[in-house]
Amino acid sequence: MGFYSALYAAAARPLREVSFCDTDGARAEAAAAALRGACPGLRIRTAPRPDRDADAWILATTSRSAVCRPDDTDARVVISLGADIDTQSELDPAWSEAADLFAIRPTGLRFGDLHAWAEAGRIDPRQVRDLFDLLRAGASGECRRVFVSTGSALFDNITIGYLLERG
Repeated sequence: MGFYSALYAAAARPLREVSFCDTDGARAEAAAAALRGACPGLRIRTAPRPDRDADAWILATTSRSAVCRPDDTDARVVISLGADIDTQSELDPAWSEAADLFAIRPTGLRFGDLHAWAEAGRIDPRQVRDLFDLLRAGASGECRRVFVSTGSALFDNITIGYLLERG
């Protein structure tokens, strides 16, 4: 999913650089090599952690514990694609207070990080805006946005394109 997200993002708008970060260095390098073949001229690298000053972080993991905290990055946009079942998590609960939250649709609150935060009383489910609200109304350019997907790859990629354009 990380490779396809990077490919879509690179096709949707001009990017300066893409970094693949993975605890499995060989997997990161394989994704980077595939993207290099598809996007010659784009700077593509691997790293153990994303750059703090990256414009956007796109998380596509199978992690069972949070891998991203608000103080890890200055990115205005964080997109979580991997925590789409209750046994997975990508986002530290501190995001619930540090960013505007968006989900693919209200059913996104039934799984993963958003579900855990709602169950723990960290968020009011009504504060989570859905993809269509985001597309209709947009959001302030000053806020940090976290998009949590529990939907299809098509919606994920449409949302990635939109958030990168607005971010």
